[in-house]
Amino acid sequence: MQAMRNNNLKLVVKAGVKQLHLFEDQQFSCYEAYLNGDETPDDFKKLVSTNMKLLSVHFPSSISHKNKIIPVDFCKESIIGQISFEKLEQLIYFCDENGVEYIIIHLGFYNSITENRYEILDRLAKKFNKLTPKKVKLCVENVPNWGTLSFEYEPIISDETHLLYLKERCPIGVVFDVDHLAINSVFNYFYSKFKEKYTSIRQAPLMEQEIYETTNNNQSLFKEIIEINIESFLSKIKPDLIHAVGSDFCNYKLIGKLPLIGEALPLQFEGTIKNHLIKDRLDHKQWLSLVSGDTPIVIELHLREEYDYIEEIKKSAYFLSNLKLN
Repeated sequence: MQAMRNNNLKLVVKAGVKQLHLFEDQQFSCYEAYLNGDETPDDFKKLVSTNMKLLSVHFPSSISHKNKIIPVDFCKESIIGQISFEKLEQLIYFCDENGVEYIIIHLGFYNSITENRYEILDRLAKKFNKLTPKKVKLCVENVPNWGTLSFEYEPIISDETHLLYLKERCPIGVVFDVDHLAINSVFNYFYSKFKEKYTSIRQAPLMEQEIYETTNNNQSLFKEIIEINIESFLSKIKPDLIHAVGSDFCNYKLIGKLPLIGEALPLQFEGTIKNHLIKDRLDHKQWLSLVSGDTPIVIELHLREEYDYIEEIKKSAYFLSNLKLN
């Protein structure tokens, strides 16, 4: 694997087709591609025509089908699930043909009020066992519960328990997203109480406000909860890849479109996002000390107008390298 090595770390950057030009004059050796779902054959050629090695491909959250945009969701038995698997098979072929090592997948969502998570995971395992990748490894990422991702629209995989259940039934790899774990940890602290007074994601703004007020009044408590859950996850699962992301658990607020203003941050970020003071509050040395030294680490951050994307990636890479030194 020709990943960028900083103090024995295998650091990987992230880019879509439209961001590849930003890396033309940089020294990064490999990257993870994020797909929008509307890529053309020429776009796929561009993905493997850069100076960087294409290490992994992140499956899109929506795809273009018959001139319509439909959501990706492998949990659905409808046409949505069928098309999701068809597109995955096409991507498996592309990755096998071009030496791509990993495909990153968000499996989808289920109605936690009316459906059984583990029955759906059993069904998914059978379908994934029918896939025939030759070289590329399919890896499932932990996706967090949140006000808008709960009740009737909850991620089918949000923690290590769900991942272990699936791994026991099909040969799936794992991507550990530290930001997603933090968001999930915070929301799940409240979830059982929310179920006593709320019934739907339509009440997400009320949940979010309660979370915002409580986390700001108890910062040390939530920092401890997140760190306990990081250790729990990484003591039970050896991930194939890491998504290294900054996260401000005191500012998980939705303003406009996703992401939340406190998620998908550069590592060690401190600054203003959408007129709110934001700070990465995670202890990245903790999770770094718990993963194998040869695990690829994808530096992931959202493209925002408040900071320079490339400069923040470079600063995050430098930060991780120095953490490993100490």
